[in-house]
Amino acid sequence: MKKVFFANSLKGTLSNREIFLIYKKIFSSKDDTVIPVSDGGDGFLNLIKFIYPSAKKRVFKTFSPEGEKIEVETFEFKNSLYIESAKIVGFLNVKDIFKNPEKRSSKGLGYILKKVYKDYKKIYLGIGGTTTFDLGSGSFEILNYETLKLPDSEILIDLKKNKNSILLKNLISVCDVRSPLDGKPGALAFLKQKGVKDEDIKFYGSLFKYLAKKYNISGKEFLGSGGGLGFFTHFAGGKNISSWEFLSKNIQIEKLIKESDCIVIDEGKFDDQSLMGKINGEIVKRSLKYKKKVFVITGDVDIKSKNLKKLLTFIILDKKSKDYKIEFFKKAKILKEIVDG
Repeated sequence: MKKVFFANSLKGTLSNREIFLIYKKIFSSKDDTVIPVSDGGDGFLNLIKFIYPSAKKRVFKTFSPEGEKIEVETFEFKNSLYIESAKIVGFLNVKDIFKNPEKRSSKGLGYILKKVYKDYKKIYLGIGGTTTFDLGSGSFEILNYETLKLPDSEILIDLKKNKNSILLKNLISVCDVRSPLDGKPGALAFLKQKGVKDEDIKFYGSLFKYLAKKYNISGKEFLGSGGGLGFFTHFAGGKNISSWEFLSKNIQIEKLIKESDCIVIDEGKFDDQSLMGKINGEIVKRSLKYKKKVFVITGDVDIKSKNLKKLLTFIILDKKSKDYKIEFFKKAKILKEIVDG
């Protein structure tokens, strides 16, 4: 039986690299293929290292979303630089996710981009796992754009270019979701996990809708990704692509699915957001298209489609486990017993 394992990160617990190694240890048949994948957020650089083993690490000093000095690793390969947004504006660089989320800034990303935009033919930015929703205002400021923000916050409400503004025509952002800035499923769907209070979400929804109409981008895919980093990419002259498109260019992912008998994915929580253009959702769609057996190792399941629930086989992780690596190993062993008999 040909099996393909797509090792994705479990946010805050296991990296795609760690899960990749667990799969490789348990499933060692020559018919087993294991690939570390990423939506663009956590684990994006692990994916790059898998695709380009000879890629070289380049470290930058920059700033966290709260203005703390941090060091961030990137990878360079030939004439391209690869940056993971989660390493700059992600959860590990925020002390308290519920404290003043509106004051977090993306300037740390802009600081790196300003340093390197002349040095590379292409700059790939993995977007996902972000704690900011400033719509790129911090990065815009570093790149010499004129910005207007909500009072006592970093949230962008107006933007202007001038003769000193830096255009990033070589920037390609790999987005974790197809989310537009407004509408459904829009950027609004991800504010709660960034620490925004329920009573404030409606206000930001109105703001995003206003901005989308003002800049004539209503319903445009990707622009709400990463708390508006997709919006930043678009207006800075770059291009947004899906994680599926990026993977398809570098790995024959659909061919692997088509030629396999069994597909395995993992996700911390498999819900309707997983189907909003995320890589696991795209893998599931293609797998079912080719009538493949699909297993999902996850901590929780919350999807509306009863039909989809019937088509997938879920192996549930114990979220109370003190050691998630051991817990994932146990569940992967159970998976092996199921698929190998």
